[in-house]
Amino acid sequence: MLLRVDTPDGPLTVKAGKLLITAPPLPARLAAFDLDAHERDVLGRFRQGNYYTGLVRLAGVPADLTVQNVGADTPYNLPPLPAAYAFSPSSVPGLHDVKYGSPSPVGDAAVRGAIVADLKRLRSQGAVDVSRVEFRDFSSHTPYELTVGAADIAAGFYRALNGLQGRRGAYWHGAAFHAHDSALLWEFTEQTLLPLLTA
Repeated sequence: MLLRVDTPDGPLTVKAGKLLITAPPLPARLAAFDLDAHERDVLGRFRQGNYYTGLVRLAGVPADLTVQNVGADTPYNLPPLPAAYAFSPSSVPGLHDVKYGSPSPVGDAAVRGAIVADLKRLRSQGAVDVSRVEFRDFSSHTPYELTVGAADIAAGFYRALNGLQGRRGAYWHGAAFHAHDSALLWEFTEQTLLPLLTA
């Protein structure tokens, strides 16, 4: 396979026998890889989660306080999204960890604003006495946790997804192909993927 790569010194053509792709396997993100119709069909079935996390200083809030958002009338009591999942003490004294989810991608500024609005609402209801919110760190993990529906799973989606390994010389890696667990991903890398790449 031939890859055209734009470098600071100009375009470069790379001839490779195998290619390892670790980007989130969404067709829109992989347009530069010239996916074929089968790859677009399989990968196009994914739905993406949208997850954000931050470290915040919450003036007036006790350092050991955890606030968990729950949905009283939802399956598993998960909060209806978009919403903060929880504010909990971090390992850094004086900072709380916040986790936020959304059914569709949201800009970082909008997520930060929604988190502050959630805290103001909690304050107005007497749940927390936060007087000031200061973000010390913030990160978007979007797209996150790619999933498919039950009908796709029953129709053999994961067989088709795993069937992409080695097809057209491309090998795939990441949570969508295994699990959102670093230890299990490293095990998959060592026991399954590296033998395929070095064969």
